[in-house]
Amino acid sequence: MVLGVIPKRLRLCGLISALLLVLMPGQAFAIADPDSITLETVQAYSGVLEAGDLLVVVHYDLAYTTTPTEQIADAYFGRFFRGTTELNAVEPFPFNDRGYGVGIFSLYWTASQVTNDSIEFEDTNSESYSVSLQGKVGVFPGSAPSSTTNTITWRAASNTEDLLFADIAELANTLEQDAAWVVNSRDLIDRFGGQEALTSAGETYFASAIPNLQVMIPDLFSSAATTPTFIERDHERVYSDRLQEFWAGTWVDTRFVNLATTLRMPKIMLTTMFAFTMMMAAAAGVYKLSEGTAYGLEFSIMSMAVSLVLWTVVGFVSMEVTAMVTFFAVLGLGWVFFRPSRA
Repeated sequence: MVLGVIPKRLRLCGLISALLLVLMPGQAFAIADPDSITLETVQAYSGVLEAGDLLVVVHYDLAYTTTPTEQIADAYFGRFFRGTTELNAVEPFPFNDRGYGVGIFSLYWTASQVTNDSIEFEDTNSESYSVSLQGKVGVFPGSAPSSTTNTITWRAASNTEDLLFADIAELANTLEQDAAWVVNSRDLIDRFGGQEALTSAGETYFASAIPNLQVMIPDLFSSAATTPTFIERDHERVYSDRLQEFWAGTWVDTRFVNLATTLRMPKIMLTTMFAFTMMMAAAAGVYKLSEGTAYGLEFSIMSMAVSLVLWTVVGFVSMEVTAMVTFFAVLGLGWVFFRPSRA
């Protein structure tokens, strides 16, 4: 298409769009350098969610005289290195004073990720692991500030849950006693029923700073989330078979066995038919005795309900038949009590 053929209105819209792209300012930060960056503790745990995984929890102090207006996640990120190779990185979670001052961040590897990154727990071969809290490039007026430490406390993998519980409880107590957290009324941990547990604010912060912490140490949470243990059990017919043997060895059982053999049908079918016949006869007798009263039919039906249980107990009616009859009886009662009124 030749430029002169393009309609003037279309050319004008294109020119305005180009000018807007040039003149529209992008999101820019101008965060001052911190007074200091200190990595107070770095603690590593194995087996927090699965055997062979790795969790690193970092307690930092990012001191500012004047707290920046931007969130910490916009300006800093935590990094884990082996030598000069970065293996993991995360943005700290902003909570108190937008994340500045004292706080924590964590890095996590699944067992397969630990294997892929060739991380050795406890650094048995002196791989020079290090953790840093570093400013993002382009956010600061000069070079990005950072602090790095090679001091990592490898917690005993044989006692991970108890150690993690104690360490997080200690961190919660330390943070909530910091002046900046006290000013903002950040109560993180308390005692409930004689045991330390995170408050609502503590649960929000630590569960966000350490994802899945509630699954790792559920006892530290007032509303714990745990994975239920399912036990598979095979269906057994011990009780049902015991009922079927109620008359075993007696003349009653012998008569029904012989009759079932002659008619070539299951014995339980014969006994069930006999039981229902007797139930109906008993119900008819009750109705006859109640004749003239207002509840003759109701009494006869109730007699069948009671006698059905008795015939089941003595092994004449199978439990499956009783369960099926009970199901339909309950449906009937529901219809009687909750059917729409015809008025």
